[in-house]
Amino acid sequence: MKSFKNILFIVIVIFVITISTGCNNGIEKNNNVDDSPSSTTKDDDLDNSEAILEDGKLNIKQMNNYIDSQIESLKLSYDDFEDYIETHGFNSERELRNYLSFNYILSLETINYAKELVKDEDIKKYYDEKVFGEIEASHILISPSNSEDSKKIALDKINTIISELNNSSDVKTKFAELAKKYSDDTSTKDNGGYLGYFSEGEMVDEFENATKKLEVGKYTTTPVVTLYGYHVILKTNEKSKPSLDEVRNKIIKTLAEKLLTLDATMPDKALKVVCNSHSSIDIEDNDLKTKYNSYLSDICLSINE
Repeated sequence: MKSFKNILFIVIVIFVITISTGCNNGIEKNNNVDDSPSSTTKDDDLDNSEAILEDGKLNIKQMNNYIDSQIESLKLSYDDFEDYIETHGFNSERELRNYLSFNYILSLETINYAKELVKDEDIKKYYDEKVFGEIEASHILISPSNSEDSKKIALDKINTIISELNNSSDVKTKFAELAKKYSDDTSTKDNGGYLGYFSEGEMVDEFENATKKLEVGKYTTTPVVTLYGYHVILKTNEKSKPSLDEVRNKIIKTLAEKLLTLDATMPDKALKVVCNSHSSIDIEDNDLKTKYNSYLSDICLSINE
C-alpha cells in the first residue's frame, strides 16, 4: 500500500500543477478545474466548509470536486470498485476519499514551497517578455487527420480562405461568414469563430505568439500551425498591459509550476520543510484539520526514522 500511496501523491501533485492554469474556453485554451460547486460530496465529512483558496486558505469545494472526479474515474475503470479499494489497503470508500484529500492538501504545500523559490528577477523577466493586455480574437480552424494527403488538403483550404479575406472589403463580416462555413472548431464556428478575450498562457504558444504580433483589425496572412491544425486569426481588440503588481501573484504561480515540472524531488523537499516547521495551508474545517495534522504527523515520523 505504501508504494500505491506514493504514486497517488505524485499524481495529485501533477494535477495541482494543471489546475492553476486558465479555464477552457475554446479549443486553444489550457484546461482547468471547474471551480463551481456543482459537485459537492454530500456523504463525506469534508463538505461542510465554504473556505476560499486566497491567502493560503483551502478551497474545500474545489478539492471535493476533484476527489469526486477521481472516484468516478476509478469506478468507471474497475468493474469491482469495492475489491479495488480493499486490494489497495483501504477499508472503505470514505477512507480512500480522506486519503485523497490529505494528499491534495500536501500537493498544495508543494505549490507553496515552490512559490517561495521564485526570484524577483525572474518575475520581472517574465512580466517584460510574456505579459500582455488581454486580446480579443476570432479564428477559423481547418483540422486535418494525420495523413499527408489530409494535411495538404487542409493547407490548401486554409490558404483559399486567406485569399478570400484578401479580396474582401469588409474583413470582419467576411471572416465571420467563412468561419461559419468552414471552421472545424465546433465551439466557435456558429459565432463566427469568436474566441473572446484571452491573456498569456491561456492559448497554445503558436496561437498566442501569432496573435500578439497582429495589429488590431488585422488577420494572419499565412496559416498558423498548432497541434489542432491550421488557423487564420483575426485580432479585434487589445486591452492595456496590466501593471506588474496586478499580475505578480499569477506570475509567481506560473513560475512555481515550471519549477515543479523541472524538479521531481520538489514534493519531498516541501514535505521536509512542512515537517520541520508547520503547514502553509489554512484549513478552516476543524475536523479535516485534525485528521490532516494526524496524517501529516505519521508521515513526518516515518521520514525521520
